[in-house]
Amino acid sequence: MTMLRLAVGDMLFHVRVAVVCLHDGHVLLQGTDDDGRWILPGGHSELLEPTDATARREMREEFGVAVEVGRLLWVVENFFTTAGIRTHQIGFIYEARLPSDCGLLDTTRDFVGDDSGAPFIARWFPIALLPDTRLLPSSLCEALQSLPETPQHLVHLDVES
Repeated sequence: MTMLRLAVGDMLFHVRVAVVCLHDGHVLLQGTDDDGRWILPGGHSELLEPTDATARREMREEFGVAVEVGRLLWVVENFFTTAGIRTHQIGFIYEARLPSDCGLLDTTRDFVGDDSGAPFIARWFPIALLPDTRLLPSSLCEALQSLPETPQHLVHLDVES
């Protein structure tokens, strides 16, 4: 399929779908140890793919697990610049539940995943310590402290990363 992505000069627009997996006061994040930046698990939506299906597909591809996708929590308009590329990202963030017999529920260790040949680490972070974590977009550090009752629209502007 074709990823929902449009590049024009030094500008990029794309749609990303992510999930919030909570367990024992922790939230699952993914990143690499080399830059210290963390994001919610997920990936890019494909053309003609509903966003909840993207969430299921990405968790299956990257972690080999079938998640139960729940309600939509946030739609995030995220504006940031990385390596000179000005990006406008629309993010759909869903609540998701891992299966009760899933090995990923071990909050004491890291998990290695693969995103189309790019290795990453998945790690559980205590929600109370998120303000001390380099989570992107950073507005999620506060938002994850208390999940909204109804879907919320967030607009976030990050500085050069």
